[in-house]
Amino acid sequence: MQQVTAARRRIVLASMVITSHPLLTALADAVNRGVEVSGAYDGGQMGPIAGQWHDADVLGHWKLLQDRLVAKPSKPYTPTSVHDFMHSKILVADGHLATGSYNFSANAQKNAENQLQFVNHRLADQFAAYAETIAATYRER
Repeated sequence: MQQVTAARRRIVLASMVITSHPLLTALADAVNRGVEVSGAYDGGQMGPIAGQWHDADVLGHWKLLQDRLVAKPSKPYTPTSVHDFMHSKILVADGHLATGSYNFSANAQKNAENQLQFVNHRLADQFAAYAETIAATYRER
């Protein structure tokens, strides 16, 4: 979260879901202060979740962010459906990289997840390029 708040140039992400309200707020604040925000999320997973939100602030933050991201089409989860999710978990804020099994979700703190964080501009650039490749793949469809 601190990396998003401190970002001045860019934030690039690729995440199945982005449901953490504090993260959504920080990302919306970054957009409002002129930070370029881009990347991809899983539309099939986020659509049903966002459809359940009733908090006007959270919805407003999501809509602001959603306009800057590309939705990967997938089938909503059911135990018997095809599981064709985009399951990346990448967040680059300037030269800072966060990645691992930790979802950017409201429930992630309840799970036994890990997150690796690096302050390395070259590595952050490589992960940002990968996240942008994911976004470009679905932007063209």
